[in-house]
Amino acid sequence: MHTCFGRRKQLLLFCVAILGVVFAHCLQYNWTLHARLNLLLQGYVFCRLESPDSAILQLPVRPSEPVSKLVNSRGEYVGYLNPYGDFIPLSSTEKFEFRGGKTIAILHYSEMMFLVVAIGSLVNWLWCLRKRESLPRSP
Repeated sequence: MHTCFGRRKQLLLFCVAILGVVFAHCLQYNWTLHARLNLLLQGYVFCRLESPDSAILQLPVRPSEPVSKLVNSRGEYVGYLNPYGDFIPLSSTEKFEFRGGKTIAILHYSEMMFLVVAIGSLVNWLWCLRKRESLPRSP
């Protein structure tokens, strides 16, 4: 049996879902937010991002791709961020094509999940509105 939520609950659910869609979208397409999310997922929350201009000569391993920022954690370089905002540890052996796929998949599926919840709450609100209008009114 399908029941209607209260108007406030429906509005709150819809707003939270829309904010989730916007936040997931911003995380995908904003370089700084995307890079910080990648660092958070790797466990480097409080680290410094440095320009690669002068510090790239101090790295023990030369990166084989363009470097946007170097990641410095507790005084040592632990990796770098590529132009897409993906974190690559200095000891990484993964192929270039698969490095950022996990984060993109997480963000894409979370954006789709929030979108489905937003559409579902909107459909539920419209269904309850129609149901309320079809009820006979007592005089």
